[in-house]
This record gives sequence, structure tokens and C-alpha cells, in this order.
Amino acid sequence: MNRRNEVVVGTVLILAVVLIVVSTFWLQGLRFGSEEREVQARFTEVAQLLEGSTVKYRGVPIGRVESIDLEQGGAAVIVTMTIDADVALPQEPAVMLAPESLFGDWQAEIISRRTFANYEFAEPLRSDMLPGYTLPDMSRLTAVADEIAGNLATISNRIEIAFTEETALNVREAIENIQRMSSELAGLVSSQQVAIEEVSENLELTSEAAGQAAQTMQRAFAEVESAIAG
Repeated sequence: MNRRNEVVVGTVLILAVVLIVVSTFWLQGLRFGSEEREVQARFTEVAQLLEGSTVKYRGVPIGRVESIDLEQGGAAVIVTMTIDADVALPQEPAVMLAPESLFGDWQAEIISRRTFANYEFAEPLRSDMLPGYTLPDMSRLTAVADEIAGNLATISNRIEIAFTEETALNVREAIENIQRMSSELAGLVSSQQVAIEEVSENLELTSEAAGQAAQTMQRAFAEVESAIAG
């Protein structure tokens, strides 16, 4: 009886170990019986990406992150991934790192670089390596928001210092002076317009008088010519 119990306990333990191993492989994205290929991408940084993180294409898991290595010289980071061999990559493929959930998990997503043409991808050093880009995480966005808030507060303080009550009164007085000068200029233009109209009328009268004088002189010349001819 004891022998039988030992066999049962041993069998249960073996099945538990097998189940744990299979579950671990499943959680890591390992796929039994499917062919895989290796893909590398170059990034300036990888944020919180870890080995074993999921690799997705169009939201579908197709592989996992195998290793994360610092490039020689420390200028960039090389991420090695394994994906399903039968997955057809898009035109101009690239890899984007982004948060997978709100709990700090990150993922690598294969995308087309054309879709995100405004992003500055890390250019690969080899033709068989993909360009990579890492989205900023929440902590970095919070830090940027804090910096912007600090800059706005500084600008607000400077505006308060520059625009005191005396400055506001000076600005108001300047605006009133401009309005007064505008009114005076409008009156001057109106008066000049009246003077110009009077000069124009006088010129018109002078022109008419000159025309009449010319006609009189023509008649006089005609009479003189007729008298001379007689």
C-alpha cells in the first residue's frame, strides 16, 4: 500500500513539474513544432524592455525577445528577437518598443516605417538589421510635463514682474495718446482735403479763364489779319 502511494505521489510530482515547464515556455512565447527565424533591431535605448518580452505584428504575438545587448562603444542597443518563420514582414520594416500594459510590461512591435515617417528611428549598421524606435514611457512624459509646468510658472512670474500697475497705466496712456494722434491726423487730412478741393476749383476757374482769353486772342488775331488783308 505504501509502495502504491509513493508511485502516485511521484507521478503527481512529475506531472506538476512538466506542467510548470510547459507553462513557463508558453508564457515566454515558445511555440513547439513551429519554425522560427532570428531578427535584430537597433535602438538608441530600450526603456523597460526585458528578455522574454512579446514581439507582435498587427497586435498578434509572433515571437519573443531573446537578448538585449549594448552595442560596442555604447552608442546604441541591439535587440535580438525570434519570430515565426512564416510571417511576412511589411515594406520598410522597423521595430517599435512601447508599453504593453499599465503594469510596466513592454513589447516589441514590428511595423512599417512609412506609417511613422516622422519618428527618428535608430539607423541600422547592417542591411539585415532593422531600425528601431522607443516610445517615451509614462515617467518620462511626467518629467516633461513637470518641466513644461515649471517653464510656464517662470514665464508667469516674469510677466507679473514686467507688467506692474504702473506699466499697465503707461500702456493705457500710450493707447490714449495713439487714439488722440489718430483723431488729429484724421482732422488734418480732412482740412487738407478741403484745401486741395479749393485749389482744384481755383485751377479749374483759371483754366476756364485762360481758355476764354485764348479764344479772345484768336478772334483778335483773325480781325487783325482780315484788316491787314483789306
